Amino acid sequence: MYEVDPLPRTPDLFPDGFQDLSTNPNFLFFVVEVPQSVTGSGI
Repeated sequence: MYEVDPLPRTPDLFPDGFQDLSTNPNFLFFVVEVPQSVTGSGI
């Protein structure tokens, strides 16, 4: 699992809310990738 680094410009784009956005996330998302050998379909 890894977390993507924020864009360097983010504090400039959201000066008033950057601290809140960076320390109080309101959502989580995951990307799941199933290896082709597990599915067996070859798609």
